[in-house]
Amino acid sequence: MKNTGATTWTAASQYRLGAKYDAPDADGFPSAIRTDVPSDTPPGGTATFNFTLTAPSTPGTYILCRQMVQELIEWFGAYTPATNITVNAPDIGLRAYDGTGVVRIAAEPTGTVTSPLRIRKGNTTYGIPLVDRTDPSASKIIINTSLGPKALKKDAP
Repeated sequence: MKNTGATTWTAASQYRLGAKYDAPDADGFPSAIRTDVPSDTPPGGTATFNFTLTAPSTPGTYILCRQMVQELIEWFGAYTPATNITVNAPDIGLRAYDGTGVVRIAAEPTGTVTSPLRIRKGNTTYGIPLVDRTDPSASKIIINTSLGPKALKKDAP
């Protein structure tokens, strides 16, 4: 990150790189992460930030934005280009033959089991999502439910 301002960035003055997540239903991702400037960065200088992100348990696409912040003062400067972070559902190894080939069947993440169809692997119970037969992610495997016929959801490879 290049310091284009007139003030030296220091950790003592609480200059940090902030990482923010903007996504619908971003449960599981903290709303913002801050990383101290690694060394004093004078005007015209650059700072390289290293930090670790922990992915949420909820599958989806999350948008990571980064911007400088002086804590308790202001966010400043331009955002860095947005980075898409994709979190996939867990692959529990469930495969099925659907008449034309073997497909990977989706599973709900642990702790979020809502599907009435469940499978137990070891000590963990996974929900197997059911979708309408017309859904683009529908497999050819049909389950009769109280809401009518549903299909097992195929998982992305």
